[in-house]
Amino acid sequence: VLHRPKPKNVSLIVLKGKITSKESGHALAATLTVTDNETNQVIGVYNSNSFTGKYTVIIPPGKNYGISVDAENHLSHSENIDIPYSEEYFEVIKDIALEPLKTGSLTVLNNVFFDFSKSDLKKESFTELDRLVTMLKENPSLIVEIAGHTDNVGNDDANQDLSEHRSESVVRYLISKGIDPKRLCAKGYGEKFPVASNDTEEGRRQNRRTELIIIESLKKDQRTVGCEGYYYTHPKDSVKKAEEDFMSLEDTVLKKMPFIYFEFNSSQINEFSKKMLERWVLLLKSQKDIRISIEGHTDNVGNEAYNKTLSEKRVAIVKQFLVARGIKAERIKIIGFGEVHPIETNETDEGRSKNRRVEINILK
Repeated sequence: VLHRPKPKNVSLIVLKGKITSKESGHALAATLTVTDNETNQVIGVYNSNSFTGKYTVIIPPGKNYGISVDAENHLSHSENIDIPYSEEYFEVIKDIALEPLKTGSLTVLNNVFFDFSKSDLKKESFTELDRLVTMLKENPSLIVEIAGHTDNVGNDDANQDLSEHRSESVVRYLISKGIDPKRLCAKGYGEKFPVASNDTEEGRRQNRRTELIIIESLKKDQRTVGCEGYYYTHPKDSVKKAEEDFMSLEDTVLKKMPFIYFEFNSSQINEFSKKMLERWVLLLKSQKDIRISIEGHTDNVGNEAYNKTLSEKRVAIVKQFLVARGIKAERIKIIGFGEVHPIETNETDEGRSKNRRVEINILK
């Protein structure tokens, strides 16, 4: 949350908030280190209050900064803050919940950088990765996956290859710093698991990410880790993370998934909607007692009978998508309503586009 109070005669950015444990919700005593990403120089070290978890960090504007947040028995958390030059005073409010050091914990490496469409690490990444090296050396029982993700710009195969090469670049760096290769898995997921809409630049930026996931925490002689990919081998956990991510999207409806939207007079599923449906596949596979209803709707252009048929085609194609990915047909109820249940006015293009939708609901 960015606040712009009445300008003062000072050029300053103040970052403040509260640091807690994601597992317990309790306040944490954490160390916050601010680094100039261009020079890799530390410009400030701060501590949160051990009783309240509150912190305040002062940052001069005009540069790109990496901020690492470290607390005992928790994964390090990083933030990237690119602050343009300003002659005003700003306050940025950000609460941070740290993941515990245990299997399944995930953190985004926000200060790992690559050039567009390339997989070579930029020098600005080294500070974050060196902290990761330290964490792994201090916790020798941890086995981690480096997961690469992209936005949906470009074709699927190219994005898959790019995500794999980027995660491999991070793993090679860690190995070069003395981390046992047996403790590291490189996995690329391409554009399959977005955490935000690819329809905006900010959403695409969030989707272009590198993650660290703890996949095992065992004694050395007990390790049985494979590199199958955490998102594929732990679908229930992946769905939980996906649901948490989608809660923050502006187009989230009924605290579930966004509607599936269609172009005018079309029953073809677009690429973004396919990704929404992939999340439904994970949810249905991980919770086999769930049944769903798929309800189709149209705008009011054309005659009522045609629109009823069009809505039925749309729900049928969505059901076909789910069944093709292993969901049993008997778990899915479909119905096409045509134009009779609009959620927006049909008098505008925007309203009609929102009425051309398929809704998915969990049946009690």
